[in-house]
Amino acid sequence: GAVETNYTPDRAAALWQRDLVNYFGEELTTLPPVLAHKPLFEKVRTGVNAIRDLLNRVPDNMSLEDVKALHAQARELNATIAAAD
Repeated sequence: GAVETNYTPDRAAALWQRDLVNYFGEELTTLPPVLAHKPLFEKVRTGVNAIRDLLNRVPDNMSLEDVKALHAQARELNATIAAAD
């Protein structure tokens, strides 16, 4: 992504959205069991949790490696969701 290509700590800070990913993670726990256990939602939950884990362990400044890991996880999540359409 753009931050990865032109990395600076200030640009990377824009990616650090703990509250947002925590919100999505919590919302996924409210799905009815019949939906929550479908493969798509299991993959989405796993991906969101991986992003949550990354953002919750990263120090105040995301390194380029952290940005790359976040981008890779987001790309994988996007592909999973797009494949379900």
